[in-house]
Amino acid sequence: MKNLSGRVALAFAYDGTSFDSFARQPGRRTVEGELLRVLARAGVVTDPRAQRYEAASRTDRGVSAWWNVCAFDTRADPRSLPHLRHVPAGLHLLGAAACTLSFSPRRDALGRSYVYHVRARPGFDWSGLRRAALLFQGRHDFRGFSRRDQTVGSVRTLTRVRVSGRGNERILRFTAPSFLWEQVRRIVRALVEVGEGRRTVDSVRAQLASPGQRAVPPAPPEPLVLEHVEVPLVFPPPSSAAKRRLEELHDSAWARWRFHAGLAASAPTRRR
Repeated sequence: MKNLSGRVALAFAYDGTSFDSFARQPGRRTVEGELLRVLARAGVVTDPRAQRYEAASRTDRGVSAWWNVCAFDTRADPRSLPHLRHVPAGLHLLGAAACTLSFSPRRDALGRSYVYHVRARPGFDWSGLRRAALLFQGRHDFRGFSRRDQTVGSVRTLTRVRVSGRGNERILRFTAPSFLWEQVRRIVRALVEVGEGRRTVDSVRAQLASPGQRAVPPAPPEPLVLEHVEVPLVFPPPSSAAKRRLEELHDSAWARWRFHAGLAASAPTRRR
């Protein structure tokens, strides 16, 4: 497609458990594949490569998002995009905004935040988990807490790590300019093991200081949600219909989190 007059950023949400994964793959129902199918059917994006389609974050299989952002060159009116038809269940178009032709949702994102829901048995050491969580704040080499990708460096900066909630259900929130593959899930796995008494805070500190050690396995993906991608754009307020869809997604995510967290908490564990 040639002579496109503008570029648009589109905010969207999805229930990750409704799709095989995020990235488009032939013969599989993925978030990106379904999103591009909707856009192609409406004539908005017919050639993703030529129209420089790009998503801010590519989440793992089973991970949901409340606010992800993609961008593409198009002649379409941004106001029309949240109202496109034939959007499949589990995918929600939230809002769109015009942007500069040079805008890249991946490179120009100011920050990303993820939340992970943890539900534990009585006696869980939340104080120890909180102390261990604070160790990850700042700039570190996260080779021991990510899935290795030789094409990118493993040093990242977590600008904020917070634990909120009461009782045996808590929310772990992680904010950073960018994340590595499975980074949040592997950090969560280590933190939960601290809370369960299977790992000490000092052992987490030691592994973070010696990134060459064997990486921590990832926690389950279903309780993880990409909460927000911050970009330097102003999106119009979502319509009442979009708000309802987002509330439904939020409610279903909480229900799913409680199920998976409860299942994990009830399973027998082998102490080290």
